[in-house]
Amino acid sequence: MVSFLARFKGARTQRNGKQIMYPLLPWRWIGFALSVVVLIAVYVDDVAAWLGLTVSDWHVIRFVPLVVLAILAGFFGPVGYWAPWRIVWRLVPRLNGWFPDINGVWMGTTESNWPRIAKLLEAAQANGAMTQEELQGIPHQDDAIAVQIKASLFSIRISAGLSSTKGQSHSLAARPRWDQYSGRAHLIPNPAG
Repeated sequence: MVSFLARFKGARTQRNGKQIMYPLLPWRWIGFALSVVVLIAVYVDDVAAWLGLTVSDWHVIRFVPLVVLAILAGFFGPVGYWAPWRIVWRLVPRLNGWFPDINGVWMGTTESNWPRIAKLLEAAQANGAMTQEELQGIPHQDDAIAVQIKASLFSIRISAGLSSTKGQSHSLAARPRWDQYSGRAHLIPNPAG
């Protein structure tokens, strides 16, 4: 089993298996954003009247949420190097403190107990016995791993490759979850069903 640890505020999975990042943002930020949208909806007609324009409640109800969602999707949706939010994050590095840009290729190592499992299987098939000391003497298998992450506020896609097997893995249904003790997000698989 490979566990991946990262310091980022992360995702909850939608029903279609695609991971989304915004649910683990601090509730204060989400509450503040919703309050701003409500204030805009309440006072847009007053501001329009001050500017000499007439805005009906029907237009406010119909278009304010659409404009706010379009701005959010246009700013936070893309994941490329030149995505608007990534440009702002490079210009203002302090923003990485509350929503880090984790995009890129990350190199690491994995540790597998597969050699122990193979020896146990071999001993079971040969009706042989293995002592606990023999089992503990079998070293773990260490491998290099490359993990590519493409993340935005609305999605996170992770693919990984091991050096020993040349195998590729892709995220289907996993989500980061905050560890209450370490303050880090752990990427965990979603339970089936």
